[in-house]
Amino acid sequence: MQIKDTFNWNRRDFSANMECEHCGNKQVNRGCYDDSHYYQTVVPNIKCNACGESSNSKSTGELKSVMVPRYEPNRII
Repeated sequence: MQIKDTFNWNRRDFSANMECEHCGNKQVNRGCYDDSHYYQTVVPNIKCNACGESSNSKSTGELKSVMVPRYEPNRII
């Protein structure tokens, strides 16, 4: 799954519209968190509700865009 856009920000918590790069299914994830662990580890392992694939399960050969946190890791918000 890939994050297409974000909304409902509350400090580091947010919601995101996500799209499957394998089947194109769109779904909303309301439990997102703004840190590098979430973007590098959690997002690539989220499975699609329609096809059951994740970004790590099949290689599409495309370069994946790397998201970075909105805030620095030690910043108090």
